[in-house]
Amino acid sequence: MKPTQDIGEQLREAIRGDGRPLFTLAPEIGMDRSVLSRFVNGRRGITIETAAAIARYFRLELRPVKGGK
Repeated sequence: MKPTQDIGEQLREAIRGDGRPLFTLAPEIGMDRSVLSRFVNGRRGITIETAAAIARYFRLELRPVKGGK
């Protein structure tokens, strides 16, 4: 994952890179399949809690970045 990507794109990349169907991943992450599908396809955002759940599942670390916009 590239550090310049926003968190949403990093999470989408992790989900796509997993290779398993969304209907398999969604319940393992604790999400509804349709919500996960819309997020992966860029048609909706997600809450920070959902982002954290996805990050935990893929063993990614969410952390603040110094100096924002």
